Amino acid sequence: MHIRKMIWLLVGITLLAGCKLQTQGSIDLRDSAGEPYSFAGAAVTLFPLNAVAVMPGQSRVVLATGTVAQDGGAVTLTANRNVVRDSRLYAVEFTCPPNVPDDGCDVATPVHVVLTQTDLKAGGWRATALTEAAFHAVSYGAAARFSAADMQQVLDETAQALLALPYQDLLSWNPDDTTALRRPDQLAPFSTALAEGIANNDLKQRVQQWLSPSVTAWKPSALEFIRDLVITDPYVFLLRVGGSDNASGLNILDVQNPQSPVLVSTLGFSRLEIGNELERQGDFIYVVTDDRSSSRGTLRIVNVSDPLHPVLVGSLPMEGDALSLAVDGDYAYVVESYFGFPGGFNGVRVVDIRNPQLPALVASLEMPANQGKLVKSGSHLFVSGYGGLSIVDVSNPLTPVQAGELLRQYGGALAVAGDNVFLRHDDASLDVVDVSNVAAPILLTTLNMDWANSDSTFGPIESILIEGNDAYIAFGGLGLHRVDISDPAAPHWAGSLDNPDGVNSAVALLNGLAFVATGTAGLRILDANALHRNPVLAGSLDLPGRLTAQTVANRLAAYSPILGFGISIIDLWHPRAPELTTTYEGWTQQVSLAGRYAYLADFTAFHVLDIFNPWAPVALPGVINMDERGFRYLIALDVAGDYAYVTGAAEGGNDAGRLAVIDIRDPQLPILSGQLNLPGIPGEVVVQDDRAYVVVADTKLQVVDLQNPLQPLLAGSLDLPCTANFLAAADDHVYVACGDDGVQILDVSDPTTPTLAATVDTAGSASAITLDGQLAYVADAVGGIVMMDVTNPAAPVVIGNAAVRGSARGAFVQNGLLYVSTSAGLDVLKKPRVAAPSN
Repeated sequence: MHIRKMIWLLVGITLLAGCKLQTQGSIDLRDSAGEPYSFAGAAVTLFPLNAVAVMPGQSRVVLATGTVAQDGGAVTLTANRNVVRDSRLYAVEFTCPPNVPDDGCDVATPVHVVLTQTDLKAGGWRATALTEAAFHAVSYGAAARFSAADMQQVLDETAQALLALPYQDLLSWNPDDTTALRRPDQLAPFSTALAEGIANNDLKQRVQQWLSPSVTAWKPSALEFIRDLVITDPYVFLLRVGGSDNASGLNILDVQNPQSPVLVSTLGFSRLEIGNELERQGDFIYVVTDDRSSSRGTLRIVNVSDPLHPVLVGSLPMEGDALSLAVDGDYAYVVESYFGFPGGFNGVRVVDIRNPQLPALVASLEMPANQGKLVKSGSHLFVSGYGGLSIVDVSNPLTPVQAGELLRQYGGALAVAGDNVFLRHDDASLDVVDVSNVAAPILLTTLNMDWANSDSTFGPIESILIEGNDAYIAFGGLGLHRVDISDPAAPHWAGSLDNPDGVNSAVALLNGLAFVATGTAGLRILDANALHRNPVLAGSLDLPGRLTAQTVANRLAAYSPILGFGISIIDLWHPRAPELTTTYEGWTQQVSLAGRYAYLADFTAFHVLDIFNPWAPVALPGVINMDERGFRYLIALDVAGDYAYVTGAAEGGNDAGRLAVIDIRDPQLPILSGQLNLPGIPGEVVVQDDRAYVVVADTKLQVVDLQNPLQPLLAGSLDLPCTANFLAAADDHVYVACGDDGVQILDVSDPTTPTLAATVDTAGSASAITLDGQLAYVADAVGGIVMMDVTNPAAPVVIGNAAVRGSARGAFVQNGLLYVSTSAGLDVLKKPRVAAPSN
């Protein structure tokens, strides 16, 4: 028996040894004279790269530790093989202990190297000044949970910027090899190389913008309205309308630091003028304006060779309103329209601008209808207006000739890309017109974007900007949208940025930022990269009305509209192509699904639908008339296990509320089993484990003990600093959607004394929350979906946002997808690529 135990012990030791991963590396840092620094006795730590930044209250995950040998460079690390996976990146950190002897470890700054699993297994890696700079390039991406593939790309780009080589070559680089690569002392001292790597960290800027898509805003003085803008790095030229002198003019901003725009100069035009549009060519800004008293426009030319001292050098009066212009070479082209005066001029003027001080009208082309926006592309002008799209040949600017037209009513937004013209039609639709044959333009398709302005006072498309395969659409009152036009015949919505302030009248792009003129709200600077980030729309379903409360079970989802008339039942069998099965009519406050049943709270009754066949739901007979049980009307509903929990206003006073417990073990015959008086009119209710959390009087959270569901008891309460719109609960925490006040997270580990754990402000109006593991998705109205990491609920981290069509009302996760109820219907989003924190 003793021998057998010894054999098994040896087998176990052998197996354990086989589970170990041993890796060897070294560190080589040198001063400006080429002498190596000593790292003798330095502590070495191996950890997952995504643990480089940890949230408050968390400890960094450590996979292995070691010590640098006394030669000051070599190190061996041993880690459990099962903790190292292919899909991750890892970091090795070298840290000198404090208070070491002078001849010991003599570098105070920790040094790092980034490794893949393959690198770890192979060994022979080396930490240098260059790998430290590369580490800093990706550390922010790790904190923001970018994928390993994304960060590997950043590593390669960083290595190429430093040495024109892939990052893999840096890991095995021998600094003594002067024939293949430059030595560190030829680059700069270690500290300088590191500082340069950090200063040029594009990923840091991207992550900072990602965490705050609205970089900044610059607002003019009261009454001013920003109509148009152009950018010449680092200056933004804004066309101002109606300042303190009620006149138009230029505001010139220095945006070298986009988070702190600086107004460097202004230039006013004559009193009562309305500025319509501006363009820049060379040292000059060209502006078209209208005089309010005479309805006559003016072309103005401003010298901005010194942006700090703009000078008005020339002007040319027009006969009618000057609406739009294009500048190309020696000529400016102006759209002029004499609104309300049949005898006036409507059409295009050609102005010779070779002498900016004396612009001269050299040609005109009259058109039969009022025109609007003008764009020049090649040798043609494209003009949109109520009469359609007109194409003008200006190959000889002195004799403009109309070459073609498309009779269709168009608004003021117009852009040209190659052989295609993109125009606003019917306020919120985008037309794509093929103009490869200018004599016979063809309407390719129309993209209807009505949903985009469904919640906005200002609706129409105000501006279209084409960049590559993207069209950036600025709506009057609901932000900036991206449309993928890689296939012009099939454009599709691809992302949005919330920008609800003012009228979004024009947009320009610079260095990954979108500069949006927003009327009275001034200039808004947004992160344009956010329009390209996951999650992306994977499917959608347009539904009538504005949907609010939602619930999901198995493959079905149910919604109740905001006005309470009926519910919509949606089949999610094909998750990317949801299908409306039926709409159940009738007054419905809320709905909750469980199994094959839908439980409904209408104005005064609780009843049940059998939705086994969702195309033909059957109302079950066991209706409970709650108005006969002491309720004036019902408000909210949640189903958990064998019971449904309903809140409502109670008889007996305007401030009386009640919670009802309904036994639903037999859905054919639900039974009112228990009631609890509440200290005020209740709102939302959510049940978790043996507790119900109820909003009372809009601003108080009431905790109800349900250990005996038939005899619910008040356990504790907390006054909220906001009006609660929605509740979600998980792991002794309650998440409260508070509209414009964002999200409140409450600690209810002691139900008798709940406390406020954290507050998160959101850009929009938080209307609903869904929890999925360590992530919380907040439906933030025009702010789309806000994603938060709530691994530590006391220190939640906003990790990004997701655009939806219109305004987000609610969300749930099903089949690995994120479903969002919006003002347009239902949007299906791919879940974002967010790695869970390492264990």
